[in-house]
Amino acid sequence: MKRYYLLIIFSLTGFTLAKGQSTNITTLFQSNFRKAEIYYHQLWFENAIELYQRVLEKDSMHLDSKLRIADSYRNLNKPAEAEPWYQSVFKQIQFPGEIDAVHYYHYAQILSMNKKYAEAGIWYKKYSVLEPADSRARKKLDFLQNIEYYLRDSTLFDISLAPFNSEHSEFGETFYNSGIVFISSRESQPFIKMSSGAAISEEESMLDLFYVNLDSGGNFETPVTFNRELNTRYHEGPLSFFKNGQKAIITRNSFEEGKRVESTDEKVKVMMYTAEMDENKTWKKISPFPHNNPEYSNGHPCLAYGDQALYFSSDMPGGIGESDIYVCYWEGSKWGKPVNLGPDVNTEGDELFPFISGDSTLFFSSDGLGGFGGMDIFSAKGNGNRFNNVRNLGYPVNSNRDDISFIIEDNGRDGYYSSNRTGGPGSDDIYKFRANYFSIAGKILQMGEIIPVGNAEVIIRDDKNTLEKIVRSDNEGNFNADVPFDSHFVITAVKSGYTTLNEQYYSTFERKIGIDTINLHIWKHDLFSRGIIYDNETQAPLAFATVHLLNKNDLSVDSVITDETGFYSFLIFPQQEYRIYISKESYLPDSLEINSHSLIKGNITNDFVLEKVFIHKLAIFFDFNKIEIKPDQIGPLEYMSKVMRRHSKAYLLIGAHADARGTFEYNLSLSESRAKSAKDFLVSQNIIGDRIITRGFGEALLINRCVDGVNCEEIEHSQNRRADLKVVMTLPEDTSQLEF
Repeated sequence: MKRYYLLIIFSLTGFTLAKGQSTNITTLFQSNFRKAEIYYHQLWFENAIELYQRVLEKDSMHLDSKLRIADSYRNLNKPAEAEPWYQSVFKQIQFPGEIDAVHYYHYAQILSMNKKYAEAGIWYKKYSVLEPADSRARKKLDFLQNIEYYLRDSTLFDISLAPFNSEHSEFGETFYNSGIVFISSRESQPFIKMSSGAAISEEESMLDLFYVNLDSGGNFETPVTFNRELNTRYHEGPLSFFKNGQKAIITRNSFEEGKRVESTDEKVKVMMYTAEMDENKTWKKISPFPHNNPEYSNGHPCLAYGDQALYFSSDMPGGIGESDIYVCYWEGSKWGKPVNLGPDVNTEGDELFPFISGDSTLFFSSDGLGGFGGMDIFSAKGNGNRFNNVRNLGYPVNSNRDDISFIIEDNGRDGYYSSNRTGGPGSDDIYKFRANYFSIAGKILQMGEIIPVGNAEVIIRDDKNTLEKIVRSDNEGNFNADVPFDSHFVITAVKSGYTTLNEQYYSTFERKIGIDTINLHIWKHDLFSRGIIYDNETQAPLAFATVHLLNKNDLSVDSVITDETGFYSFLIFPQQEYRIYISKESYLPDSLEINSHSLIKGNITNDFVLEKVFIHKLAIFFDFNKIEIKPDQIGPLEYMSKVMRRHSKAYLLIGAHADARGTFEYNLSLSESRAKSAKDFLVSQNIIGDRIITRGFGEALLINRCVDGVNCEEIEHSQNRRADLKVVMTLPEDTSQLEF
């Protein structure tokens, strides 16, 4: 994948006029392998392949020649030709250390470019075992595990070939005036063709700048050479214009005063230069970028933030990978020190062609991040030298080949990029795109927590009810959705045991291409109104009590019937107001208002004590160890007889008690006698005995602290020597269940 557009673009130890091949006296008498090695290191891969094959004609097991052929085809971007050579190498070797581990990685790349993704994954895993510190294999494997997502929808973008492509290479486009400046290896001089031995074919010329204008009807005119002053005898690369259009930063092979500047390894790197128009609109004022160095390459400039920041690619020492993206800032009169964008963007591989859209989105190409095989186009959010949320743009922008030099118009939806995918007329071709959808990368979180909620159904509806999109969150709560531009949406999530309390509103009006991250909080059903219903007299739990819960906000009602434990429980929602209603036959109803303000989990506990429905109720009291009705207690009994005569169908319940002094058995007998004394008095008042039911409880239902062993005052003991009389209208079928 080392092609025109990579940073160390070419070795210019030799160049040709039209066809031809450089041979000199130093190589004439050397072996074929030695000659091939010279060509290989000069990046003249086609010539090198021919000589390596001659070596193999004499020695079919010559491992180094096989490897060099495989790598040469890889660098020429011919994955179909490279694959069988890598395959032959790995069949021949006996153990991993026999060849450099990087060849495992390169073979996996070639398999990916040939769409053999399952096989590629195997070789990426082998490489990651050999080189665990290299992050690229892990990123590639992560991508391949989710490749169906990146292939999900071909309608995300409209893609078409730009009409000005040729059978040569076109890439490195940038906006200028009403058209586009781009790089091409088509002939710029009709009678002389300069070419490099490293070109992908003998028909490729040196790279020059061309301009194509877009007319008022939206049609491209015929491309022309951009500028004679800027196009040299050698390679010109990508450039970026200042906002005034009168100044630019260009990439070209390193030459000073007409002479090439070589590195210590005799290669001509690429450098950046500032070009400025003079008063005659001629590009003549050309000066080198202050951080140029003949030992490494700087290129692919992109001016941003009002020309105050310059992004570019470089293989300068101290970087993370083979070539990294840097930024430097204008410091009033000079460009400041380059700052590496760091490991969120840069990898151990190549990161190239930075482009800043708006104030916060970086687009770039990489072969070290997870992708389809060659170089893919990525976006990242941030500004300055801090970018993250790096994402592959996916298919159909990216392919299994190299996709590079992405630029986008101010509307954030239309633009251009280059690719050497099949189907184009040239080696690299420029494509026009239009983004049709905006991407949402969301996460479902439990409300009030940072706990992700997996397997939740996310429902996205537009405000016109013309679209409903349903996706599902993964185990980590993540979900992805593509939604049309210029629409309003309501987003909710559904999962058993959870509820979306607050719908999320989202708009894609005036949005630009990209991915937005959102968190959708979903409430877990973990807030309850609970309690136990008790009988007032027996203090036992009440079964078959009906409990209603009224939501005063939406007037909804929920109901439960208690079991033998008397327990009730309702799921309640945060920020609501409720009223609880309790009812049971033969009992007085009760109710209570509660609210769930500021609560999202826990229990609001309220127990209720119900009293039996009765017509009248009173108590009479006895002297110590006596059963006789005291004179001062006759009046209450006479009043109760009147109540009974007034309610001729009512029943009277008499429950008598004793204090704790004496034995339990004695007190039980004493209380029964007291109940009988009260009944006998009422019968004497002409109340039919069958309407009176008595029961003695002894010391079982004391109403204060005066149990055995407690020293109490006499007045306290007297409160327990009582008979409770209660007039009720109905009796249960089983009178043993009577509650006195």
